[in-house]
Amino acid sequence: MVCFLCYGSHFENTKRNLGAFVDDDENERSTLQPRIKGALTSDIPKLSFNGIITTVGTGDVMIVLEQNSQPVAILNASYTVAKTLSVMLGNAITQLEELSGNQIMTTNEIKAFLDAKKPENKAGSTTAKRKVKSKSDPRKQKH
Repeated sequence: MVCFLCYGSHFENTKRNLGAFVDDDENERSTLQPRIKGALTSDIPKLSFNGIITTVGTGDVMIVLEQNSQPVAILNASYTVAKTLSVMLGNAITQLEELSGNQIMTTNEIKAFLDAKKPENKAGSTTAKRKVKSKSDPRKQKH
């Protein structure tokens, strides 16, 4: 089952505009919306993260969620649940890409892109510095 873009105030609009739920199991689908709404309105922690570390143990998968390279949570999941999560997230992103016509870049793809652009960035910053240095103070100009 995939819940597509159901977060915060976007929940109702997403459901209405994008056909948020994709699954053949109507009974499961009908219970998902109240479960999500209940989670969003409860006092449970709501986390934001922009980094992930994963490791596989003998009995489960550990996922460290990070925000700006600082750990914010640790998730432990059985192999079955971890794989299900992987498939569900992949399906949700694929649907978003198909609807939008845009491919979402992974963090590795973004890093490779930025690394490839570094020489241009350095040249641009050098040029900017030269321009600043070339400006003279009008009070020091000879008349």
